[in-house]
Amino acid sequence: MEATSRTGFFYGFGCDQASTVLFPIRPTAINESQQGLAVSVESGLCFPTSCGNQPEAGVRQELLRGHGDRRRSDANRKLRPRVTAHLKDHRDSSLNIGYRAGAMALIETQNLKKHYRMGETVVRALDGVSIDIGEGEFIALLGRSGSGKSTLLNLIAGLDRPTEGMLRIDGQDLAAMSAEELSRHRQKNVGIIYRENNMTNFSGSSTNPNQALWEKGDFTQIAAFMRQSGELIAKSLGITPRMKVLDLGCGDGTTAVPLARLGADVVGIDIARNLVEAGNQRAAAAGLANLKFQQGDACNLQGVADHSLDLTLSVFGAMFAPKPFDVAREMVRVTKPGGRIVMGNWIPNDPTFVSQVLKISSAFTPPPPEGFISPMTWGVESHIIERFGQAGVASEKISMVKDTYYFESSEKSPTQFIELFETFYGPTMNAVAAAQQNGKADELHKQLVELALAQNKSKDVGTLIGATFMRVTVSL
Repeated sequence: MEATSRTGFFYGFGCDQASTVLFPIRPTAINESQQGLAVSVESGLCFPTSCGNQPEAGVRQELLRGHGDRRRSDANRKLRPRVTAHLKDHRDSSLNIGYRAGAMALIETQNLKKHYRMGETVVRALDGVSIDIGEGEFIALLGRSGSGKSTLLNLIAGLDRPTEGMLRIDGQDLAAMSAEELSRHRQKNVGIIYRENNMTNFSGSSTNPNQALWEKGDFTQIAAFMRQSGELIAKSLGITPRMKVLDLGCGDGTTAVPLARLGADVVGIDIARNLVEAGNQRAAAAGLANLKFQQGDACNLQGVADHSLDLTLSVFGAMFAPKPFDVAREMVRVTKPGGRIVMGNWIPNDPTFVSQVLKISSAFTPPPPEGFISPMTWGVESHIIERFGQAGVASEKISMVKDTYYFESSEKSPTQFIELFETFYGPTMNAVAAAQQNGKADELHKQLVELALAQNKSKDVGTLIGATFMRVTVSL
């Protein structure tokens, strides 16, 4: 993995739940060694993220110990370990640390705050954090769960926005960036190393590929083309006031927002933190107190009570989760007897737009790892029946019909639409990256544009492209 940007940095959720390590460095490679994941930096130093059985001591040791004959002279070294900073709990999440004199500030915050409202309670996840971190410095943030470590790093990564305060990365004000600019910041400058069940397996498989896939881009840019069809789906569901609804894989609320406007009490769950934040911003802007978004995994709906929902909905969301049988089981578990599960799933080898975009993209990417289950199998009747059957649903309770979803914009042309797909849609972004490495980026772009132009039904400069999907209804 190459990174040439001077502002490139990695952050990792550290060795246990009580420590977080921030690496503002210039990485040149990520390697897998016998000691675990290591970051090779320009100075040639390696810092394993595995810290043994005593995380705090291990982190301190890696940050503070010498590095033998591979160390640079003090005058030239760019890696300057320094004192570990501590965050207390969220009731006193204030911090003020500075960097060595003469160093260039790569990360700067002043009085940074992030507050969340939970009912009538305001949670002060961060409450006045001021830090200056120089280029190449290694900083460890240590604190118990809930002290604000992940909140701070989410803000630095551009996955979330501060309530107030200043946040600059290499002189760029993240708080002033648009959604598109934040997405580019994440693509070019940020790498995320997840812990435990979110850890990417470097043998090629991943226990949870969704999070990295959807946080990599900015699906809100694509969702802007999907609002009209999202509203039509919501209206077709027979929503009644106070109906309890879960929108799974909700994005920023393409269906959740219209469902709430129809009077349902809606919870949107998505694996991508940037989409959860965008959804909560939309709900607040619309004044929808009956709608909230939270992060979660469709394979394990932890915290959602059994038989608590009248309707569990997932439109092009849960189909991308890596464990489809777990997804079916969880949706059945949380839905009331007499309730419904409704899914919208793309169909493999369908001649319409989305299926063909994914087919074209897959031709430019390396083959998936062994054991990978294609999300497109959620569009196959036999797979749908098998998955819900194992969750205890009889086949006669499952109905399927093909429907059409439209991507619409009166302002964006099909070519511009494809450019957004290439820039912000995770699967296509991966294809573009692979094609660039192989010198085939122009061919990929050409095929995608030709597809969009051929399927566009707009009679003016805009875009109106239909895509067939499988609408699944499970009656419990």
